[in-house]
Amino acid sequence: MPTVISIADKHKNMVREKVLKFFKDFARQTKIDDLERLDINSLLSILYKRLNDMDREMNKSDFMPILDVVFQEAGNNIINVLPKGSFLSKYRFDIFYDTTFDVYKRFRVKTTKDIVNDTVSAVKQAIERAINEKRSNEEILYEFKHSIGLNRQQENAVNNYKKALISGSLQSLKYENRDKSKDNEIISSIVAGALLSRSKVNSLVNAYRQRSIEYRANLIAETETLKYASAGEYESIIQAGMEEVIELNGLKKFWVTQRDERVRANHIAIPLMNNMGVDIWDYFQTPLGPMRYPRDENGAPGNIVNCRCYLKYNYTN
Repeated sequence: MPTVISIADKHKNMVREKVLKFFKDFARQTKIDDLERLDINSLLSILYKRLNDMDREMNKSDFMPILDVVFQEAGNNIINVLPKGSFLSKYRFDIFYDTTFDVYKRFRVKTTKDIVNDTVSAVKQAIERAINEKRSNEEILYEFKHSIGLNRQQENAVNNYKKALISGSLQSLKYENRDKSKDNEIISSIVAGALLSRSKVNSLVNAYRQRSIEYRANLIAETETLKYASAGEYESIIQAGMEEVIELNGLKKFWVTQRDERVRANHIAIPLMNNMGVDIWDYFQTPLGPMRYPRDENGAPGNIVNCRCYLKYNYTN
């Protein structure tokens, strides 16, 4: 029987690949050979215009339709969510129902803006650092192209990893996204008092950068598919109630965790804080603020990212 978790799992790998494809395609559209001879002001004008186009291009990308499918499938899954006998007649979720469509549009806008804003922030940081270090236009373009897909914290980590490699510091072995198969080579170089070649540093940094981009794409895919699945499920129940297909009075929702070592302390606390469940319209009380359901768009990022919780529903007497 499908659940929010299984519906998300069914699609998240496709979302991940589409996110990576978007980042790659966006970078490919900037050709170094055409721009490296420009003066710095002309170059920056072009690069910043490209960043301003990212929001529009992401909305046109082919990963958004997959999230739409997740939303729809989770909504259609309502018959497997509520207790047996809850339905008076056959029901099908309508994504174009007025209130549902408003939620659906907000999710699309927020998803796009979150991904774009994090990416743009990282790319601008990379460009500004390259300018401050008085690098050539070609190097500025390189940083533009290769920082696409990172968030600001990751771009900063890439730069610090590169510095550690260049200086021959053992600190370079503490970065989780490094290519660990190269650790012995780095250690041998440090012990011998020899610095790594520029080409070797670039190779290691590029591998680190790509792993970071893939990690971010995976996180986006997992978070967004689960977020859309939760929203579709919740909106379908509200919609069915508004259409008087089911009775919302007396319907309670219960927050359930995965009950494993990955569940964060803040989420372990939620079922305990709401042990009698809450009415379908009401908010769960959580250590990080009220939420209607796991991954509610109104929740704090600390309550949403990497969350694998789900809801159970039941009628009370």
